[in-house]
Amino acid sequence: MYTRIGDQWRIALRTANGHYPSGNYSEQVWGFNDAPRWMCVESVSKVDTTEKIKARTIEAEELAAAVRATRKEAEQAEMAKKGRK
Repeated sequence: MYTRIGDQWRIALRTANGHYPSGNYSEQVWGFNDAPRWMCVESVSKVDTTEKIKARTIEAEELAAAVRATRKEAEQAEMAKKGRK
């Protein structure tokens, strides 16, 4: 996440525990460079996963657009066919 820590805006990592609505909740926030090493390593893999998901989303949107275009062409061909009869 991107948040203000002290007087600076920084990329940050956090841990959260408990159940927020019940009030039994705690969280700890670190600037990326100050976070435990294991958190930094795990966060990098999550960024990579996010980028892969974004790329797949673009592919899915392109596929959906192609399917819509094909369906529209088929509908137009069907209407033209009915108009000739």
